Amino acid sequence: MLRKKRTVLEILAKNAPHVVTIQELEWSIYKDEEVSSDRLRSLVRQLRAKLPFELIKTVRSIGYSIDG
Repeated sequence: MLRKKRTVLEILAKNAPHVVTIQELEWSIYKDEEVSSDRLRSLVRQLRAKLPFELIKTVRSIGYSIDG
């Protein structure tokens, strides 16, 4: 799980301040595995809980970005 959280953070940081789509994140993390969007949301929620401040911004129905 730690590897997946790190991957999410790395992808968002590399693409900051642009929005990374949900589909891009799902493909990068889970590859060809069939997953629900709840799984990615849960992963982002867990990652946010570990960060000392609100860094990850949700772009409704599109994806996520690093709030800079």
